[in-house]
Amino acid sequence: MIIFSDLDNDFRILDYCISHSQLLIRSLRNKDRNYNIDIHFKAVDFLHIQSRITGIEISRLDAEKSDQVGKEYTLTLRKGDCVFCLKEASGRSFFIVAMAVGAFHSDVDILETTIGRFGYNSPGEGVLWYSDREPGDFKD
Repeated sequence: MIIFSDLDNDFRILDYCISHSQLLIRSLRNKDRNYNIDIHFKAVDFLHIQSRITGIEISRLDAEKSDQVGKEYTLTLRKGDCVFCLKEASGRSFFIVAMAVGAFHSDVDILETTIGRFGYNSPGEGVLWYSDREPGDFKD
């Protein structure tokens, strides 16, 4: 199931918040758009990703494929964990185990972070949130 796709832009890891295990991947604003595209992963448990991705397609793996990734990387998947596959435009795949992912537009400065709170908040124009949990399960 494809959750988010943008194969035309470069994305980079910009920030990781240790206290809440949040990851921020960003495509910086450019001459074609006046906003950043921010992708937040919340309650991150595992990362298999390079720092720069050219084009990105995010999908959530089904249970069978999640188990395969878990075995390959010797992971113990917990209830509520989702295994997200990030596919680069070239076809190369990376994996993130987290409880939720969100993508939205932000207008913050180049190195300013938009992560910090644990809820489903978006400091910009909301595009999507995806999780197996109900919104009430994440409290600010």
